[in-house]
Amino acid sequence: MRIYLIAGLILIWILWWHVKRAPDEVTRRKLIQKYILYGLIGVIFILAVTGRIHWLGAAFAALIPILKMLFTALLRFFPALAAIYARKQAQGDTQANPSLNSTQMDAREAREILGVLEDATIEDIQTAYKKQMQKVHPDRGGSEYFATKLNEARDLLLKDLDN
Repeated sequence: MRIYLIAGLILIWILWWHVKRAPDEVTRRKLIQKYILYGLIGVIFILAVTGRIHWLGAAFAALIPILKMLFTALLRFFPALAAIYARKQAQGDTQANPSLNSTQMDAREAREILGVLEDATIEDIQTAYKKQMQKVHPDRGGSEYFATKLNEARDLLLKDLDN
């Protein structure tokens, strides 16, 4: 039992040393979150191996941080989802001030949703639209809301290019 206590104290000291050497507060916070996550996974693994928790309970507990990472990756790989998620987050801020609520999409937001640059051509817009729509189409298990936003963004940008 003493060996585990000594090993735990050494591990805590090493982790504390890494956190103290972090260059800024954001890096420190990320390191602490990462160490807590790995620590919880380690504790759950040890409990499952020693028989103190059922392996299904351990698998379910391990899915929670994995789902968080998957959600973050999903937002990174689908710019349309990231833009919509950010807008939903900001919507909570604008609920208090109804004058900030806008149902009309602007060109900047449309380019953000489609993931195209300001100087995008018609072909660029259509290609980006098709790529995004294949990922979020309701017939493929996607969201009707996301598909509607993609349609809105494409129509707005194409209309701007025609004028």
